[in-house]
Amino acid sequence: AVREKLNALIEEKNIPVVTFNSDIVGTRRTCFVGMDNCKSGRTAAGLLGMLTRGIGKILIITGYFSNHVDNQRVDGFVEEAKRAFPHLEIAGVHGSFDEAAEVEHIIENAMMNTSGISGILVVSGGQAGVGKAFEKLRLDRRPYVVIYDQTPKNERALKNDHVDFLIDQNGYVQGYEPPRILADILTKGQEPEREYLFTDIKIKTKYNL
Repeated sequence: AVREKLNALIEEKNIPVVTFNSDIVGTRRTCFVGMDNCKSGRTAAGLLGMLTRGIGKILIITGYFSNHVDNQRVDGFVEEAKRAFPHLEIAGVHGSFDEAAEVEHIIENAMMNTSGISGILVVSGGQAGVGKAFEKLRLDRRPYVVIYDQTPKNERALKNDHVDFLIDQNGYVQGYEPPRILADILTKGQEPEREYLFTDIKIKTKYNL
């Protein structure tokens, strides 16, 4: 329904459309501004592969299995892990509904019931559950953790050593570029040079926040 409405606005009323953060396929939108999510998933695989020296099991936590962005990140991760780190195993992909309590529950269960988990990837919301799970489990040595998005809560998770890396999708650019592109189209008749305007994939640690 959203796709049909967008196409109607574009074709019948000649209204330019720019998507950002999450693209929608099958529309005649002008361009997309946001992260290359497959590439960011491959980046996460590279980080966890290096941290674990390519050995162990990786627990993956997504939000909703219907979320295209989350799925792209998971697909990119699995593809690169298989290619570059063949001895890394995937210890399951679990949906958390972007809820911190569910992330906490998933990690607790996995750590208690699956041996050899050396890394955790959270591609969606609810990352606060990671630290809460570790506080409950009181592990001698926690798995390495990669999460997404530079929010105040996630910055605290980095500073508190609950996670190791944060992959940021540059929300400022995603907010700034679409209105600028639309303004250029409307005032100058100037179309963007590319269909996909990917933001930088920024890797943050507690040392470079």
